[in-house]
Amino acid sequence: MRFRLLLVLAICSLVLVAQAQKVKIESADQLPIHSYKTDLKAMELLESESAMAKLMNEVQADLEADMEKYDLQDKTTLKEYYANLGMIALLEKRYDDYLKYLELRQALEDKESTRLITGLFARAYIKAVRSSSPDFSAVFKKEYAALVDALPFEVVQSEIEAAIRFCRNQFKKSDCRHGQRAHPAHPR
Repeated sequence: MRFRLLLVLAICSLVLVAQAQKVKIESADQLPIHSYKTDLKAMELLESESAMAKLMNEVQADLEADMEKYDLQDKTTLKEYYANLGMIALLEKRYDDYLKYLELRQALEDKESTRLITGLFARAYIKAVRSSSPDFSAVFKKEYAALVDALPFEVVQSEIEAAIRFCRNQFKKSDCRHGQRAHPAHPR
């Protein structure tokens, strides 16, 4: 019994020492700037799976090293780190990792409406991929509609309307929902 108590105390002290050694960061401008060298043009980089994989690995390593070395106090910076790590996980088809980073991001979000709508598209995408259905598009639409329909419209109304306006401006289409049902509280 006494040995276990000493072991627990030793482990706790190691954790406290490790946390004390982290450099406190209160804003993004206190973090190191990372750069990545490539001889490829932007489109070539995007079209090369191996070059993108190499870049994503480098970015992930830098982000994780920063999080290990620094105590990130700035919520916005920490959300950006989780968003970038999540996007890398999503692109690498590590869906559980993506969902973990999404949850961490949402936990830091102060604005309820933003917290509720963040990650909807990706969550629907992941559900559709995991369904193994031959009709990916139909499953995606169904999952996305279910996620949107479950939202409290009075809370997310302005974000949804802003997203629709953005989509219309970007794609010059009259309906950005691509056949999706509108939220029950929001007539078409």
